Amino acid sequence: MQTDLPSSITGQSQLQLTIGRLLDEAKDAAGERRAESREPFFSPVTVTLEGQQQFSCFSRDISPSGIGLLHYMAVEPGEVVLTIPSKSCRHVRIRAKIVWCRPCGEGWYLSGARFLDVISPSEAGPSTA
Repeated sequence: MQTDLPSSITGQSQLQLTIGRLLDEAKDAAGERRAESREPFFSPVTVTLEGQQQFSCFSRDISPSGIGLLHYMAVEPGEVVLTIPSKSCRHVRIRAKIVWCRPCGEGWYLSGARFLDVISPSEAGPSTA
């Protein structure tokens, strides 16, 4: 593996510099986000596209207005229904709009969805807890 670090930097110093660069990249990516606070939120999510096609993905983070997703296929911007497991009921169903999607390597994609509306509890089903 080739690096652009000087050959005099070895071992722990090289590790610290490399991790520092990754942390700087993470801070830069965080700076691109909107000002709204997000919370880490790792959960399975089912996405239902127009025409009722479904696929599974994982959430990455959540805010009062939206959610970040990780999935194995590209998704076109537009309305979807997100089904998310919940501790307080079996699951919640939310109408959302995919506003962006980009590849993140090895066939995986990141996307962002803006929440639009909660689907009525009667459509979401009763709690089984």
